[in-house]
Amino acid sequence: MQGSKVSNHVLSWYRQTKEDGIQFLVSHRDRSRPVYGEGVGERFISELEEATNAFTLTIGNAEKSDEGLYYCAVWYKSQYIFGEGTEIKVKGK
Repeated sequence: MQGSKVSNHVLSWYRQTKEDGIQFLVSHRDRSRPVYGEGVGERFISELEEATNAFTLTIGNAEKSDEGLYYCAVWYKSQYIFGEGTEIKVKGK
């Protein structure tokens, strides 16, 4: 994140698929427990990294159903600002 400290904001992750549209995954604020979307488990790990001023998402034991376009979002000046998105594809079984 540029122009502001990541720890000063509520940060969220979303996944978009052709089948399901956009799904809220997790929201996180510094020094608070993450809040998960409906049906989303703790294998989606969001972390605020103050040293690099970044917000990351780790997907534990990724599955084919995790494929999609992932967006981070920051609550800033009473609105969500979304990142460009990152496409995730899962290889294997």
